[in-house]
Amino acid sequence: MSLSPRAARGGAVLLLIAAVILAYGPILSNGFVNWDDDLLLLRETAWRGLGASNLNWMLTSLSAGAYQPLTWVVFAVIFRLQGLAPMGYHLASLLFHTANSCVLFLLLQTLSMRAGSRAGALLAALLWAVHPVQAQVVAWATPLADLMATFFCLLSLLAYVRAARAPRRGPWLAVSAALFAASGLCRWKGWALPLALVFLDLQPLERMTLGTCLQRRSARVWLEKVPFLAISAALVAVNALAKSQTPGRFQLGFRPEEAAAALLLCLSKLLAPLGLIPLYAFNGSLNPLGWSAPLCLAAVGAATLGLAALADKRPAPLGAWLFFVASVLPPLVFTPPGPVFASLAYVYLATLGFAALAAAGLERSRAARICALALLPLLTGASRLQCARWHDSISLWSHALAVDPDAYVARNNLASALAEAGREPEALEMFADQLKRRPDDDVARRNLELLSAALRRDRTAK
Repeated sequence: MSLSPRAARGGAVLLLIAAVILAYGPILSNGFVNWDDDLLLLRETAWRGLGASNLNWMLTSLSAGAYQPLTWVVFAVIFRLQGLAPMGYHLASLLFHTANSCVLFLLLQTLSMRAGSRAGALLAALLWAVHPVQAQVVAWATPLADLMATFFCLLSLLAYVRAARAPRRGPWLAVSAALFAASGLCRWKGWALPLALVFLDLQPLERMTLGTCLQRRSARVWLEKVPFLAISAALVAVNALAKSQTPGRFQLGFRPEEAAAALLLCLSKLLAPLGLIPLYAFNGSLNPLGWSAPLCLAAVGAATLGLAALADKRPAPLGAWLFFVASVLPPLVFTPPGPVFASLAYVYLATLGFAALAAAGLERSRAARICALALLPLLTGASRLQCARWHDSISLWSHALAVDPDAYVARNNLASALAEAGREPEALEMFADQLKRRPDDDVARRNLELLSAALRRDRTAK
């Protein structure tokens, strides 16, 4: 006896939930790490409560270079329920990633051109959900903002697709725009969603084509984007202001060649998720990808032009690529002084377009579905391993240095974690080693001086 569509859909959702828990369940025993968790959750106290002064701070704060009032509210609720115990914050991350995986499946199934098909949508959602590049956002407490922003973006996309097929589009478009605004109030990661809507209208919704998109008949399709574009522009403006008010951490300084290398590195980790660490530095000859910066820029340009040439018949690959580039680009534009840093946290929401492409390909090819099934256990195991590496600051930065011995941010953070854990001799040795490698590292020098002074005071007191 065959299952009803509703029962089959429910079974698929349960399978997704089980897969996410299997891949990321270990994060519930993780602690906080000394990378933004300490700055935003442990040192900042203004968000710890739901009183009028707390809410006013959440609504007006541009703390750490971002505007994210809804995220602060969720953090405050967690704090009210269970204080600063890390488990509650990691549980929230696990729940939102689970919800994102399920909503992505429903969206991909809705977009499918074949009635009743769900194998491609389910496998694509599973691959996206358990891929180890997602572990950084899920296992790290601070990026709950990214998970929440993605959740509302997915719901906005789902409402937009519903609007395209509804007799009355207006109410569903209003819901979609409101959900997009909610995403921006979590974090501005989804600012490029209007671009995704345009490509949805091209394929699979087929509300216009590249040949007719500039004709009068497509005017209504473009007018519907105005609220989304206004929200996107507001998000960019307020977050640019937030970053401009964070001296020393961010500056507007786009370096195309290094940004292209960072983009390609993020893409390479999607294809071969090996040597995953929190941060990769690009600065001139310093290039973890191994390619010259001009070659990286040429590769990004060639990929864009090649996909554009195919867009008349197949616009979806170009849309997925442009959405990925646009979503990853902002943190590569607002950079700290010094190297351009690439982080796998940038790719969480950015890969939604690739998931849609994967769903279409998996639906058409039985061989691709067999390969996907074979990959799922490997990706799940790799994600569990990544979660273990994010258990605490010492395990995280020790792994980062094992992968990249020149990762100076990792060396400084590991030394600080060792000092906090009472392993001062190891911390002193690591700070000294860092200064040998980078004599101009003022952070390491200051930390070494502070730790040495503290140890001298302790010896004097004894």
